[in-house]
Amino acid sequence: DDVQLASKIGKALVSTHDYRRALTYYESAVSQSTSLSFALYKDLIELLLLLEQFAEAEEHLQKFMALTTRAGSSEVSVLKSQVECLLLLAKVQRESGQEEEAAANLHRAEQVQNTVLSKISIQGAKSDTVLDQRAVQARITFALGGHYEKVHDQQKTVEHYRATLVHDPSHMEAMLSLARHYSCIGDTNACHSQCVSIPHVDPQNEEATMLLSDIHFRQSDFESAVDLFRKLLEKKPNHYGALVNLITL
Repeated sequence: DDVQLASKIGKALVSTHDYRRALTYYESAVSQSTSLSFALYKDLIELLLLLEQFAEAEEHLQKFMALTTRAGSSEVSVLKSQVECLLLLAKVQRESGQEEEAAANLHRAEQVQNTVLSKISIQGAKSDTVLDQRAVQARITFALGGHYEKVHDQQKTVEHYRATLVHDPSHMEAMLSLARHYSCIGDTNACHSQCVSIPHVDPQNEEATMLLSDIHFRQSDFESAVDLFRKLLEKKPNHYGALVNLITL
């Protein structure tokens, strides 16, 4: 269709590093398009981010949100486009130091994605489709967890990392982020519980082993700490952190 053709032409211009022509082309294409698809806007925003034109990127994203809001469509495809737009808008705002605005748009994305999940559930979508959309929600709640960790809101940090694992139980970064957070605030029991669950998803995870070893060290269980460091060094003899800690012990 027209959107796919326009996207191919724009990407061809970008691939030749003719960014000025690509930018002019994309801006003309989105201004003429009547589609509520986010594809062309996404191509344009990625180019603007490459050129570090954050204000222009934000302006186009706001335009797309206004366009879809005016259309008043409740179609799942349009709602998905809005979520994608809001996630990119939050990224742009974080890049330009607008942390609170970024968090607000992540919350908006979370609400719209809840609607997407409700609609596809009612429509009896295939399990793969549901899993894909739950993964999108996990991506949103994980980003919110990162925001709240940055502003030192412990309750909301834990709340959003846990929500991530509800949507995607194998989300490794959320598991590790929770373990790190618990370690930082000195909640060794919660950290230990989180760390021992990680090998079920990633048996070779080195960071979980290091965190567990640190817990044993804090509890003066030096034998268990040494045992974990030795096992890690058997797998990775040049692991600097494990070597330093083993020498210290």
